[in-house]
Amino acid sequence: MRAVTRVLWQEAIHHFWARGDWRLTAHLYRRCATHDRQFRAILKDYDHRIPRPLERNGADAVLRRLEEALARHERVQVMPPRHLFLSSDMDRPLESFIGTRILFFMPLRSPRGVSLIFSRAFHDTARGLGLPVEMVALDDEARIGVNACRRQAIAAIERFRPDLVIVESNNPSDGRAFDTGFVRAIKSRSSLAFCVVIMDAHNRAKHAAKFEYWRRDADRIICFEPGFQVADSEVGRAFLAPTICDETLFRDAGKVRDIAVSFTGAFKYARACWLAAVANAAIGLHMPRDVDGRPMTPREYVDVMQRSRAVLNFGGREAGNYIVTGRPWEIMHCRTLLLEEEGSHLDSFFLPYVHYIPFSSASDLVNKCLFAERQPEHAAAAAARGAEFNAQWYGARRFWTRFLNSF
Repeated sequence: MRAVTRVLWQEAIHHFWARGDWRLTAHLYRRCATHDRQFRAILKDYDHRIPRPLERNGADAVLRRLEEALARHERVQVMPPRHLFLSSDMDRPLESFIGTRILFFMPLRSPRGVSLIFSRAFHDTARGLGLPVEMVALDDEARIGVNACRRQAIAAIERFRPDLVIVESNNPSDGRAFDTGFVRAIKSRSSLAFCVVIMDAHNRAKHAAKFEYWRRDADRIICFEPGFQVADSEVGRAFLAPTICDETLFRDAGKVRDIAVSFTGAFKYARACWLAAVANAAIGLHMPRDVDGRPMTPREYVDVMQRSRAVLNFGGREAGNYIVTGRPWEIMHCRTLLLEEEGSHLDSFFLPYVHYIPFSSASDLVNKCLFAERQPEHAAAAAARGAEFNAQWYGARRFWTRFLNSF
């Protein structure tokens, strides 16, 4: 009965979402919240029937949080707290690694056929900094088979003769071409270092399972999960790092900021619960991806964020489980204000109310969106601080300098 009820509820969401009936969509979430803990937490103190003008005390409260956080930051300049993320003053300069040859094996297209941004950023930023690099796409593996894909990989290694091979492996034990056995075979016949990249969008248990799978055979593991605990014995092998972005792609292009607030991620029911509340407040929410998850091209994706005054991001997966996604770095590179769901551990990288604004409930999110719309000078100032801090600590040059120094 519960399964049937959930299917009917989801069909109703699809129907009214496509019609843009945000009040009724928000009402459906309110009804569902009576038996869904996650929706109940999101919709605490939210009433879809009440118009949401920003009250003066609401605006003052947000501004007060901004001023207090900024005052603390100015008294004591804070940098990211985790030493594994940062370069040391003793690091060799990047120019001393210019002869290091790097070969990438990464998927360049999503399952929906849309070009990926993360994978290309690894290759493009290294090439832009003068490192000799080459990219081999893993997209044909399903079509040509594992053995053919492995033969291509060996041929590319023999031709390019890399010092370092970097492979993205989000599914390390599902029988794909690059598994631990194949990596051991490559390293036995070639003098090279091997690094596996575990991207975001996974919970900590999956990160831990992947780390355990690779920890004996990979020389380095780039693991993007700030809450992941690394044993002292593994500090030299693990390289905890935020996502790498191509600043030339995302940097502020000086476009007219004609979008009040946007969300460029995929449709998921927990996210849609937040979004329905914002859209119901008639703030001017722009959602370029529809309920069926229509994919965006990289150009469309970047264009929306560069035109937005504020962009939403959600780290919650299921109730009580949060991750840091790569989108905050992209948003900040665009010099756009980030509104981030609390609980994602983004505060391991940036300071809330200094570099971005967090939100904790649908009612709180509506207030923060209204604040960004009606206090554009304060929103722009926070966006500028986030962009500058992002460029200082998480730019491509710093990433590659500290990564190559880790060897």
